[in-house]
Amino acid sequence: MPKSKILKIHLKRTIAPYLAFRASADRLFDKIESDPRNSVVVDFSGIETITRSFAHQYAIRKQASRKTISEIRITRKIKAVMRLSIEPVHVAVVVCKAVKPMRLLL
Repeated sequence: MPKSKILKIHLKRTIAPYLAFRASADRLFDKIESDPRNSVVVDFSGIETITRSFAHQYAIRKQASRKTISEIRITRKIKAVMRLSIEPVHVAVVVCKAVKPMRLLL
């Protein structure tokens, strides 16, 4: 029986329903890179949560890969975390020029 030309990875079965660690993303991509197939489909069905750490490492490794990697069954919440993990975070800085010392009553 011929092997499929597309590697399909179901994350819930391969890792867990909670994607938390950079090391987990690295192990996933080590598996992807060691497979001879050039097309990969990553199935996010059943994934309940994802951390920014996992999402960031996933994005870094996906960008560095020569393989065609696509995702299916991603919830809006997971997409948002993945997007936030690679977009720069804008922080507002408030500068206060005059500070009044507080008087402590002991």
